[in-house]
Amino acid sequence: MKITTKIITLMVISLMLAGCYSLGLSSKGEGEYVKVESFVELDPYNLRGTRERGLEEAEKLAVKEVAEIFISPMEQDRLQPFLETEILAKYKNFVHSSHVIAKEQRGELYYTKAKVLVAVREISDRFETMKREDTKKFPILVSSSEIVDSVPQKSDICKNSIYRSLKDYQFSFLGSNIKIENKTDTNEIFEVAKRNGAKFVIISEAESYKLENISTISNFNTYKANANLKAYSTKNYKLIKQETAQASGLDGVANIASEKAISNACKKASMQIANILEKNLHNYKEITITVENIKKVDRLKKLQVALMSIEEIEDFSLERYSSSSADFKAHIKTDSTQELAARILRKDSTTFDVAGFAKGRIFLYFN
Repeated sequence: MKITTKIITLMVISLMLAGCYSLGLSSKGEGEYVKVESFVELDPYNLRGTRERGLEEAEKLAVKEVAEIFISPMEQDRLQPFLETEILAKYKNFVHSSHVIAKEQRGELYYTKAKVLVAVREISDRFETMKREDTKKFPILVSSSEIVDSVPQKSDICKNSIYRSLKDYQFSFLGSNIKIENKTDTNEIFEVAKRNGAKFVIISEAESYKLENISTISNFNTYKANANLKAYSTKNYKLIKQETAQASGLDGVANIASEKAISNACKKASMQIANILEKNLHNYKEITITVENIKKVDRLKKLQVALMSIEEIEDFSLERYSSSSADFKAHIKTDSTQELAARILRKDSTTFDVAGFAKGRIFLYFN
């Protein structure tokens, strides 16, 4: 029976999750050894090519295993394109060496188990460079719905106006590639926002309508728009600020007059929200968590799970990982780094310990 590409993909993913594990640093400090298992379709007329594809798939899975530790759950969807295009598409650049441990034909598939030396420092440098571009920027997701003359629209006039209004503040904006199927479903909006690492969500509703016999200029159209903006925190779904605004638009073309009205109204409302959101940012303290003696990727993942479960940590991101040492940037809701360190220890005191403190920094050490 022919095995479909989808089934093969699922088998590769399941094996990656179940069979891929880190062995630790190389003796020369060149990177991290990873064992991985892969399946590829068997070509009985080209066994050499099949073996090569099996090893290449294993190398790619090993690079992915290491690269994914640099993507926190809050950044997963937002950084996925970078992972695909800059890391996995160029995975050969991050493989120092590899060799096959076991290989065999299994039905219509070819099985490969390989040991791969992954260039951790190079992957770390790529992510560090990319994340540095967003320094001091906090992601916002905007979802807008618009009605013109009682007819719902598919346009993003209000959303684009909000982005333009807030571009000079401490915010970065999630791209147009992020789709929200139902803009009236706040649960879906929050879920999409959290998956893409947004700190805030702005939900906007704008409606415009034509004013008859208002314009004193012949053949010009006048529209009036009402905008209602609500800003939420993605941490607890709390409403931070709600603002409404009205504005008019004038143009010889009716739909352009409507767009001007909506754009102006959303701009006015968003400017009133901007300062409130920036003040909200100051409720969090930014610290660095430095971890030493990691030795292997699995232990670092265990720490990430612990950090995710601590309520005082608003969000975190792995900034650097090389030579068994790592730096996390975290935003926290407590002024006491000692109290935060104690909470981390309570998650698993047998695995890591506190090595010390400095201003805005916690030093952890794996046992």
